[in-house]
Amino acid sequence: EVQTQRLCGPAEKPAATIQTPGEVGLGSAGLQPRPAMEAADTDGGSEASYESVASEGGYEPASERGRDPLPRIVSASHCVQVFQRLSYASDGVFCVHDPKQDEQQGKSKATAQLRRHNPLQGLPPRIMRFEGAMEAWLEEMPLLRAPSKLVRQYASVNDAAARLLSGTEEMSILRTGNRRATLWYFTLDFLQQLWPCFLTGSGMQIWERALLERGCTIQSTHVEVGQVHAPPRGKSRQDWLKALFAAMQSSKWTPDGEARSLLVKRRLSHASMSIGDAIQIGGELWVVGLEGFKQVKKADASLLLPPGSNLEDDEGEEEEEDESAPPSDTGAAKAKKKKKKKKGGGGGNDGGAGEAAENSNQGAGKGKEKGKGKGKGKDEGKGEKGGGKSNGKGRTAEPGPGGVDHRADRRKLRAQLQAERDRVQGSH
Repeated sequence: EVQTQRLCGPAEKPAATIQTPGEVGLGSAGLQPRPAMEAADTDGGSEASYESVASEGGYEPASERGRDPLPRIVSASHCVQVFQRLSYASDGVFCVHDPKQDEQQGKSKATAQLRRHNPLQGLPPRIMRFEGAMEAWLEEMPLLRAPSKLVRQYASVNDAAARLLSGTEEMSILRTGNRRATLWYFTLDFLQQLWPCFLTGSGMQIWERALLERGCTIQSTHVEVGQVHAPPRGKSRQDWLKALFAAMQSSKWTPDGEARSLLVKRRLSHASMSIGDAIQIGGELWVVGLEGFKQVKKADASLLLPPGSNLEDDEGEEEEEDESAPPSDTGAAKAKKKKKKKKGGGGGNDGGAGEAAENSNQGAGKGKEKGKGKGKGKDEGKGEKGGGKSNGKGRTAEPGPGGVDHRADRRKLRAQLQAERDRVQGSH
């Protein structure tokens, strides 16, 4: 056997049979069998290994994978840096540059030192308040004066009209009244995409163009807060808008959180009126800009306002107030309205003159005629006095040619004929 192994080599070992993991039976201590895989597709690929290609619209650049393309405001954003360097003015409407920051900038410039970037550079010295935008960015409401105090929640913005601050300042500007002024607050999408442009001065134009090109209204970017009383146009519009803006700051109209349920119900992102919010007055639309309120052109405002809005001007309201004035104030009402006067000839042979004055609008005037005649049936006629609702036309004189009253002549002729008839009948 040894020689045979040397000549023929070692005996070949029997070939080992290969078993799949599913066929290995090692009991409880061995490997568990795997479930059989499903048959592959005819094209050689599976659903797990399939990837869409650019021709099917599935291509996505690597720089955008896993990232949200929607712009976001972060703590390093320009608007946040500007807000941190502003201080409130005493009027409750504007913010001003912090004098400490200006002093530091002046020292750095005087000593020719390398100074940090100033976010307020290029901005006007007075900027409309925008802590409402910061409330929306932080997604939280301002702190309450007394957190443990239970307050009655507002049902509408008009409930704040009865609140008095410091015993002297009234919130009556938020009363219901004629409900011609509508308050609009911007949404979170508007804050993230469009609001930062308002600090550069071009935000209003970008917002208008975006809505008009898509055929959208203000309801796409703003939410209605409520409706308040709007005074007639005679009062300075800008002064009233600024007073309303100051009253709609959270520290004034909801200092103890009275409007929290109202804000949640209407899905409002902030409580304080801010840059980017809007006020609608009839057919006018005013937007809070960087330095004040800016009015949208009426042609564009008619397209941006929601359908069904009252687009009439408030001039008609003033006329109605004048027309509804009591009779004792007719003199003041007439002074505001135009009048027409008509002159008519008087009655008798002497050609007395008569003059009738009538109101051309509503005709509350009085028509008076005085005619002095020498004929039979001496006539001193007084025209009818038109009442407040009597079509407004008093009876005027009817002069004939040459100032002769034909009515008096007919009466004389009729009297003569009757006398002649009586004489003839009496003779028979």
